[in-house]
Amino acid sequence: MIKLRQTATFSDIRLSIHELTLLSNALNEVCNGTDIDDAEFATRLGAERDELRQLLENIGSAIL
Repeated sequence: MIKLRQTATFSDIRLSIHELTLLSNALNEVCNGTDIDDAEFATRLGAERDELRQLLENIGSAIL
């Protein structure tokens, strides 16, 4: 990973396909493979499950 630039609200980074795949696999496991109750999900992860699933989908699209 290479950090290219950062502002107060965004960070531009460059990830290899391997790094994107690792991130995708981790998000998939958290969203679909673990048994975290929906009521606790956002507390533990800082985002709703649907938000992370959307991120997972976006990362998947970037890998293709």
